[in-house]
Amino acid sequence: MTPRRGRGRNVSLHDVSRIAGVSIASASRVLNGSPHPVSEELRSKVLAAAASAGFVSAATPAANSPSRIIGIIVQDSMDPYFAEISRGIEETANRAGYLTIVCNADRQSEIELAQLRLLLEYGADGVVFAASGLIDGDIDELSQLVAQAQSDGVSIVALGDRRFESSVITFDNEAASYDLTHDLLRRGSRRIAFVSGLHGVAAAEQRRAGYIRAMREDGLDPLVVTGTFASESGSSAALRMLAAGPLPDAIIGANDQTAVGVMTSLRNSGIQVPGDVLVAGIGSTSLAKLLDLTTVGVHLRMLGSMAARAVLEPPEGHSHMLLPHSIERRSSTATIPKDGR
Repeated sequence: MTPRRGRGRNVSLHDVSRIAGVSIASASRVLNGSPHPVSEELRSKVLAAAASAGFVSAATPAANSPSRIIGIIVQDSMDPYFAEISRGIEETANRAGYLTIVCNADRQSEIELAQLRLLLEYGADGVVFAASGLIDGDIDELSQLVAQAQSDGVSIVALGDRRFESSVITFDNEAASYDLTHDLLRRGSRRIAFVSGLHGVAAAEQRRAGYIRAMREDGLDPLVVTGTFASESGSSAALRMLAAGPLPDAIIGANDQTAVGVMTSLRNSGIQVPGDVLVAGIGSTSLAKLLDLTTVGVHLRMLGSMAARAVLEPPEGHSHMLLPHSIERRSSTATIPKDGR
């Protein structure tokens, strides 16, 4: 769809929906000839608003068919975690003849809101929120738009804990972190540090909580070092630990990128991994496999594929699927470090 310039500015689908007093998704379905049922009253309102605003939809011969678009809202498009989820969605969507549009939200609800609006303007049949939200919840306007989109027939799937109601496919972040920490404890590590994810993000807080619970159950003091999920924060955390004194037996990154940053700084400083310090991450990305990093999580392409199928064949009502996680032990935790550093 292409808005025509009118009244001195570009007229958007958002303008049409505002004038008509309907949702963006409803306006999109009317103007793009979607088969999703709408009342004649609503159709008339939208068409009248479009005419008065000077909006023209550049409809193709396929305008009477669904848009065949699936939107993917990620928090960091360069993070291998989200890249692999997106790839899984794309593979399944492509086989079904659907186009995918990946949007980078930079962990901001306001950006997610703007991206969701745009995806609805383009008539997306479904939207996948590929990450958990902030611990304080999503902004009310985002939750309201998600609810309205779903009432208009748009499939919404979340791959993490969100404030809004939708179908959810995820894994237990707290349990995954707990199990990884417990595994290192069981194999002899006693001083284990945890480099945290971005403060306020639900998945980061859950992973931190799992680590702390495992340590305290073993009567040990947790050592949490601030991080942001970026590899640079893992590198910085490792340097701070090196400067602070004796290194811990093992270091867990809140995600694989963080752990890779830790491992890189340690090795650049002459510290052997795993000879001197064990390093592990969370996420089960292909990056971890490439660098022989121990990690825990789920198969991310499979997670993406399941999300795409939930859009293509939406369940009745809102479903909640909790996937099992597994620890992938690799050479970064192959030995227990020596005592008495």
